[in-house]
Amino acid sequence: MKRGLLARWLVIAGLAVTTATAYKEVPPPANVVLPKARTPAESLASITVAPGLEVELVAAEPLVMDPIDLAWGPDGKMWVVEMADYPLGVDGAGKTGGRIRFLESSRSDGRFDKSTLFADGLNYPTSVAPWRSGVLVTAVPDILYLEDTDGDGRADKTTRLFTGLAEGNQQHLTNGLQWSLDGWLQLANGDSGGKIQSLKTGKVIDIGRRDFRIQPDTGEIEVLAGQTQVGRNRDDWGNWFGCNNSNPSWHYALEDQYLRRNPHLAPPNAIVSIGAIPGASRVYPKSETIARFNDPHGHNHFTSACGTMIYRDTLLGTEYAGNLFTSEPVHNLVSRAELRPSGVTFKAERAATEQTSEFFASSDNWSRFAGVRAGPDGALYIADMYRLVIEHPKWIPDAWQKQLGDLRAGEKQGRIYRVRPKGVALRPVPRLDR
Repeated sequence: MKRGLLARWLVIAGLAVTTATAYKEVPPPANVVLPKARTPAESLASITVAPGLEVELVAAEPLVMDPIDLAWGPDGKMWVVEMADYPLGVDGAGKTGGRIRFLESSRSDGRFDKSTLFADGLNYPTSVAPWRSGVLVTAVPDILYLEDTDGDGRADKTTRLFTGLAEGNQQHLTNGLQWSLDGWLQLANGDSGGKIQSLKTGKVIDIGRRDFRIQPDTGEIEVLAGQTQVGRNRDDWGNWFGCNNSNPSWHYALEDQYLRRNPHLAPPNAIVSIGAIPGASRVYPKSETIARFNDPHGHNHFTSACGTMIYRDTLLGTEYAGNLFTSEPVHNLVSRAELRPSGVTFKAERAATEQTSEFFASSDNWSRFAGVRAGPDGALYIADMYRLVIEHPKWIPDAWQKQLGDLRAGEKQGRIYRVRPKGVALRPVPRLDR
């Protein structure tokens, strides 16, 4: 840690604990100097990326605000989840205000210049998936189907498909909506659990400490092995991976639908931690390492790993195909690991060129990279929630909260970046709706 920086701060996003009492509080220094927000152009200039690649800013406020996840529809629209009500409602007293919007490029040049607010007033939405004539959205306690039936770009039909998702801390809500190879949608538990009811079949399951999957057409629901906090995702071959805030990567080596065939079997742990250094391994931020207000040992280690994604493409280069990417918003970076087979599971190792650096990192302390997705053009897209404070107030000591002031600073800001290879054209986005 650099000298003279103890009078500054860094908020964190959820360590691997469940109660505030598990934290070791650190009192604030006498003079707290808060970093200033940067313009979209300044934030873009603050980012470094791996050699041979370049970063583009494809959307920023007011076109997008508070983005945490992305998805693409068959018509090429980019759907964006905006958790605008984080952390305690838009009024600080629980008023819901989450949004779903879609972005379009009117010139078809990949620059998003048209933004349409599809739905708002949602309760802490975490993920979106285009489906049928609308989208599926996780917004506790429900999984909703939203549809625009009159063509004005606004959802005017809302159908509750499932309910009972536990309304826990906003860093620990059900998320995901990722398609598996067998046509189910898999979701991450989020660490909050719930007794989830299908409103089509009436079936109720207590997911406990497990992820789950759904069939939105039929209303079927089943539990899965293991529990992911944010970002359950798969490779080309149906191997599923997850994480929690202090462990960026594990593999679900055994599937629950096979294990439950024999109720007398006592199987080994279905979760295999695959990191070369398991758990809260070292990260290498570009931003200043500055004073924390709890758990000082968390400096420069994973404390907010989320949005795990396997890059299932080759446009960035064959060396990136099958790599695992994990967002780390506390340290303003996205980390990359190469997956290597290890028996029936894997090992996740840093690339030789990134032993003491990160694939994508910013010196802007407000840049909170919360989601990583591969686009239909082959590029890598990164959602930046852009907030001064990313930690939940539950884990911010009162003395620090008084110093920080507005815990929602940045609520009207947000950016989406695209990583692409230098000198290589992006693929045309196919219009699958045609």
